[in-house]
Amino acid sequence: MHALAVHRLGTALHGSSRPAARLARPLYRMARALVVSVYHVELPATARIGRRLFMPHPHGIVVVPGATLGDDCMIRHNVTVGAGSDTRGGTPTIGDRVQFGPGSIVMGDVHVGDDVLIGPGAVVIHDVPAGSRVLAPAATARPAKSRRAA
Repeated sequence: MHALAVHRLGTALHGSSRPAARLARPLYRMARALVVSVYHVELPATARIGRRLFMPHPHGIVVVPGATLGDDCMIRHNVTVGAGSDTRGGTPTIGDRVQFGPGSIVMGDVHVGDDVLIGPGAVVIHDVPAGSRVLAPAATARPAKSRRAA
């Protein structure tokens, strides 16, 4: 809640030339630094975040400037919604009611449709149609090799 409140404050102050906004910017910068150091959540003022963003375990969340998140999204811990490398460029556009599993990454100029589930550890670098599930490959358990007693 603190991270989202600071983001909303930064959004209100961003681009405003009113004297009160200019005086409040240092307060915003200090509050943002506190949120980053305590919660490890990066929500820049230039990211467009919809209503009712839910972060049940806010730790290690990074959203790049210019990214767009729709309404009713859920972001779990260690999620990155970021820009790609120099060759992919751009920022992600996320639809409504998208759920991000722990450790998932969305990179580059991609569009994720509404009602998408991005599973734990999934890496999204291509567009995802609405209603889809993006899952990372599951680990395979193999029996341990037997050791001979010496």
